[in-house]
Amino acid sequence: MNEQQATERAQQIIHQAVDGMSPKPTLKLSEGPSVGSCLAREEHGHDDRVQLTVTYQLTGVPGTQAKVLVKRARDAWVKQGYRFQSSTADGKWSDPFPFVNMRT
Repeated sequence: MNEQQATERAQQIIHQAVDGMSPKPTLKLSEGPSVGSCLAREEHGHDDRVQLTVTYQLTGVPGTQAKVLVKRARDAWVKQGYRFQSSTADGKWSDPFPFVNMRT
């Protein structure tokens, strides 16, 4: 998979979790795509793997709904078998701008 294909796949994954949300957020690209060394090395993985990082903000929703929507996205990704990239699987819910980092 090349960088363009990886970017398109990442966008598909994000839209799968976000497109059906209510209230409907606007996706705002805030970082990426960037390519770097794969941080998720596993015993059966190749040393030449790389990772693509894309970061979006969900905007245009009431602040009270932000945490609910981020949790919905997280739950949708977990249901698809994706794993948490960050050390905390539950995000920083006390943060006014909660986030989760996921990986395939």
